[in-house]
Amino acid sequence: MDKNNMKRLIMLMTVIFSLTLFYNFATASVLGSWDVEGLMTVKVKVKGKTATTKSYEQMLFAFNPDETFNLSEDTINILGTWKQKKKNFNVYFSLTDLQQYCDEVEHDVYMQYGLTVYVLPKSITLKGTEKKDGTIKGTLTFKTSVYYVDSNKTGNMTLSYPFTGTQQDNIYLQESASFPDLLTDVIAETILDGIDDD
Repeated sequence: MDKNNMKRLIMLMTVIFSLTLFYNFATASVLGSWDVEGLMTVKVKVKGKTATTKSYEQMLFAFNPDETFNLSEDTINILGTWKQKKKNFNVYFSLTDLQQYCDEVEHDVYMQYGLTVYVLPKSITLKGTEKKDGTIKGTLTFKTSVYYVDSNKTGNMTLSYPFTGTQQDNIYLQESASFPDLLTDVIAETILDGIDDD
């Protein structure tokens, strides 16, 4: 191989290597751990009653290199998978995995209020965008049905969590309310007196 062909080959390999690095960086730029925060709203609607609770929540999102995802908040750790296209990312969860947290809410409602309910997950989405300033912004939405055994009524619960996030740098997050506790409290509000009718 002559000198010119050797130079071309080295130049081509350098370009391919650089493009590969750029592609990996561009398509996995949310890779890593993020401190996220936002105002969580949980709303339950049952025939004749509605209840809403709001709480400022801080969580940890981990976008792992193997495309697995961890959502950590106080007492819970939810696993999923993630994909990113350009600046937009989506996280996918299994409803089966979320049932354990619904079971915990059922238990808490019974222990605290003596009421029997069944909470069944219907859907969950987590999507967002990487911003030019290096932060992320998005929304977590979680929907369930709630069956009230004692009154034979069915309602719907929606959790909405618009968040912003910064790359983690070991900043301590102040303690927030427990995710299952919020769901427990808002379900109980639909049964207790003092709730406005729709």
